[in-house]
Amino acid sequence: MVRVASIILFLSLLVWPLQVGAENAGSLVESGNAFYVAGEFDKALEAYEKALTEQPEAGEILFNKGNALFRKGEFEKAREAYQVAALHTRDNALAASAQYNLGHVVFAEGQRELESDPNKALSRWGQSVEHFQEALRIDPQREEAAQNIEVVRLAIKDLADRLKQAEEAAREQQQQREELKKKLEEVIKEQEAEIRENDILQEKAAQKPGESLSGEVQTLAADQEATRRKTESIAEELNGLTGSPPPAPQSSEPAPSAPAEHLEKALKAQQAAVEKLAETDLTAARSDQEKALRHLKALNDTDAGKNQGQCPNPQAGGQGPEEEAEDKGREQPLPQGGANQDPGKESKPDQQQTTGPNPEGGQEKRGEPEKEGKSAAAFSESPENILREEKEHRLQLQRAQQGVYKPVDKDW
Repeated sequence: MVRVASIILFLSLLVWPLQVGAENAGSLVESGNAFYVAGEFDKALEAYEKALTEQPEAGEILFNKGNALFRKGEFEKAREAYQVAALHTRDNALAASAQYNLGHVVFAEGQRELESDPNKALSRWGQSVEHFQEALRIDPQREEAAQNIEVVRLAIKDLADRLKQAEEAAREQQQQREELKKKLEEVIKEQEAEIRENDILQEKAAQKPGESLSGEVQTLAADQEATRRKTESIAEELNGLTGSPPPAPQSSEPAPSAPAEHLEKALKAQQAAVEKLAETDLTAARSDQEKALRHLKALNDTDAGKNQGQCPNPQAGGQGPEEEAEDKGREQPLPQGGANQDPGKESKPDQQQTTGPNPEGGQEKRGEPEKEGKSAAAFSESPENILREEKEHRLQLQRAQQGVYKPVDKDW
């Protein structure tokens, strides 16, 4: 299984100084910033929380609080802080940074859900792209946002492809299990017929003592051997379907439960029945035939290995994106677009922004999770098309800034 390619996002976790407000809040922010730079995120968070009691709607403090929470791995709280920061700031540079970091935190939330719920991870990653696009809309010069869009969309494409492969493999295994079940049911019928034939032969022997039944018994032995071979074929197919069977229990007392164990015991009993039929020992052979039948029926109750045939894990194949992104991207932050702007310079409110974060801490309206599975379909393009379309998207943003925006067919 092809694993997710290395994911290294350009991370923006700059600490913003507080430009306006009470002197006490300003000193608390400076103290928090110093703790943040020193890697003491708990102390930084404590200082930011105190500053927020002075200025609860200061975008810079909320942004810094989100940074500290992000570093602590408290992604949901970090997301809420960034959302409120984006809502309350009138500084476009800070608004773009908040949206940019929202892209990171939502992506990280998706990484945490990757193994337990890959479809939900796809949805999260789709929201991550939207936040990076919003950052790019506010600040078209932020190249890192454009690069992150490409990186995340390629990761989505890769994961969607692997999920599709896993679903196809699961369907194929299910079909194989159904075919095995039909074969097993036929073997069970044959084994039952051979037990009935054994009973008939024993009745004949009782009614006519001394009459030779060796020919009929040898025919029954040949039939039993044919049934044993069919059972052996089922065992080989099941082993190929489920991989190596689990080891047998140490204790021989409990009845076996694993499909492979039932098959092994059924085969041994059938082989013993063949050998005893060859010796014309019908009574002993019947006991082995009944034992074989019990194990075959028990195997049938397990649905021919249903509990062993698992859907391939899309994470299989090595280290997943969560470890790689966090180890490489987060520990080596790169400069963000717009970082050199004067954070104290007041910008006019962005008149184009019609939706924003929910001050109650919920998801953004434009970034609400879509139905599971939709992301996989939305990102089914080839990598070349993804890169080409993203380039066209950036060109459209540039035209919009120049006042020559033209409508496009694809809604990003």
